[in-house]
Amino acid sequence: MVTILYELKLIHKMNTFIVFNKKKLRPIPEKFQKDDNRTDEGVIEYFLEKYTKKGDTILDCFAGLGTTLLVAEEMGRIPYGIELNEERCLYVKECLHHKENLFLGNSLYMSDFDIPKCDFSFSSPIFMTKTETINPLDGFVSSGSYEQYLQDIAE
Repeated sequence: MVTILYELKLIHKMNTFIVFNKKKLRPIPEKFQKDDNRTDEGVIEYFLEKYTKKGDTILDCFAGLGTTLLVAEEMGRIPYGIELNEERCLYVKECLHHKENLFLGNSLYMSDFDIPKCDFSFSSPIFMTKTETINPLDGFVSSGSYEQYLQDIAE
């Protein structure tokens, strides 16, 4: 069994470790399997259980294959998300009950979407290394720098 270990630094400067069993219960279409970068469902469940309650709104501004949105929905939360990739967005919409809460578009322009004030956000942006020169935040269609990437993420 594969496990994931997360270390949390607490205010009192002691280390706390949370161990999660690697859990990806939802099958995904074959066309997405080579790029399966989903967060484990147990991690999402843990944080939603600990920091939210039923009826809360949850935002994933880099929705990907929808794991956060689907787990939130199963736990009685109201999911909102943004996904840049049209194929992924359409696939996730098929799986959601709140289809209208998933938007196709670029998270850099989040204010363009009809997203209410959310109670909690759980997301993982697409990553860029210092040596890459293509902007991952626009779907890898333009050149970019690591410095610009960090600035965009901060915004």
